[in-house]
Amino acid sequence: MLAGATPVLVHNCGSGGDDDLVTVYRGTDQGLENMIAEESGHLMSDAARSTYAGTGSMEEAMKASQQAHADALQAWGSLDNYVQAHGSFGTEMGQIGPRSMMSFTTDVNVARSFGGTVYAARIPRNQMILQTLPGAGEAEVLVPHMIAVTRL
Repeated sequence: MLAGATPVLVHNCGSGGDDDLVTVYRGTDQGLENMIAEESGHLMSDAARSTYAGTGSMEEAMKASQQAHADALQAWGSLDNYVQAHGSFGTEMGQIGPRSMMSFTTDVNVARSFGGTVYAARIPRNQMILQTLPGAGEAEVLVPHMIAVTRL
């Protein structure tokens, strides 16, 4: 379940029932990310995480991530361009502003290669933002803002 506002729909198939839920995974060794996930039960975008760390407020964290997302869409011109920039530049995108999306994968083994702590979430297939960068081979899915997770 996604927390807060519904993300942009970029892929729509199926009826939206339980059969259309997809498990996505994220592996991380980032201390702050793990600490916040343990405390809140959510993984958060860079924008949300930094605000949550300073305020402890999920609501303020969501607002910060939504503003960062709007700013990124304006800077990159479209969601597709932002998705490709997210894949191409990663953490270097911080020069434009904090990221509003997080990288997940549909392959738990890929997630394990990114960090020793692995989280899982279930999201509706029609809310998946797929990485469109040519040659992207890690089954990458982008999740905006924050998402409730379970630690594996």
